[in-house]
Amino acid sequence: MCAIIIVMDILLLALFLLICWRMKFAKIGQFHKDYSGLQVSTAIKGIFVILVFFCHFSSYVDTSVDGNAAWRVFFSWLGQLVVAMFLFYSGYGIMLSSRKKGDAYIKALPQKVLLLLAKFAFAVTLFLAFRILTGQETSLSQYLLSLIGWESIGNSNWYIFAIMALYLISFVGLRFARKKELLSAGIITALSLLFCFVMSRFKAGYWWNTALCYSVGVWWAVLQPKIDKMTMKNIWTWLISLAVSGLAFYFFWRRCASSNAFYLVCACLFCVVINLALMKVKIGNKVLDFFGKHVFSIYILQRLAFMTLGLAPWIQSNLYLYFVLSLGGTIVISLAFELITDYALGKITGKFGRIPQKAGKK
Repeated sequence: MCAIIIVMDILLLALFLLICWRMKFAKIGQFHKDYSGLQVSTAIKGIFVILVFFCHFSSYVDTSVDGNAAWRVFFSWLGQLVVAMFLFYSGYGIMLSSRKKGDAYIKALPQKVLLLLAKFAFAVTLFLAFRILTGQETSLSQYLLSLIGWESIGNSNWYIFAIMALYLISFVGLRFARKKELLSAGIITALSLLFCFVMSRFKAGYWWNTALCYSVGVWWAVLQPKIDKMTMKNIWTWLISLAVSGLAFYFFWRRCASSNAFYLVCACLFCVVINLALMKVKIGNKVLDFFGKHVFSIYILQRLAFMTLGLAPWIQSNLYLYFVLSLGGTIVISLAFELITDYALGKITGKFGRIPQKAGKK
């Protein structure tokens, strides 16, 4: 039992050192004005998809052990916040892209959802194949509902369902308000709140209690000039902004266990704190960039690697080997998956390339 504690603590330390690699601090009196740019956002997404991998990995090994191991405390604190920045950058990127590309981009949003759905459906079919090969029963209705993320046959699903819904919400908001960004942001936020309310009637809290992070990204894109001017005025305005946001986050985090409504606010404040911190600390390196550029496939397919390797007890019992092979297997499967689906979708749409994943300014 102690082995898993040691392994996970070592992995958490390794990730911390990876984040620190090539980290840059802004000089006194200066700020990183590209803190929300594509390069930084890719690295941040890389960090969090690795954290998702750690979280899922721990669920496939025996962690029934007493004690407050560092990884257990950390992931207990992090919880659903592990996806908050994915949602933030999605909302932020769509608003910036609609501003830059106009109606052509907005009209193409339903196509973006269809392309995402097609890639997701192919991934789900891989999980179906695994279940068939391992003798597990799957009903037709379960499989069909899994194709849209409403159910699961072993794959991660809720995030994909949520992000597709939020893309469609953005399409409605942007088309209705045209070029009125404040109105668009207001409509997107209102519809996102409606989404949270509806989902709360059908699904567990984790399906929707971070959804408003998407709207935070939308508002940040709209108000960024004012936000930057206010927070980057001098070191004191930045420190006060960070301190107030941090204290507010802590206040709601202490209470979020009793209410998903508190968790919604907590997740939004988490995004604010991260962005304020990035104004002074720039994170990025080749490893984080790699993971950040392949978020979708790594996020969706990692469970397939865990389950496949788990069929061999001698691998699963060797935690280091299980982790290394799972990570390597996930990377190989993900790259092959992207190559095949990009080619297939390119043939269908006439455009060879990944689904657009604009996450920040160029």
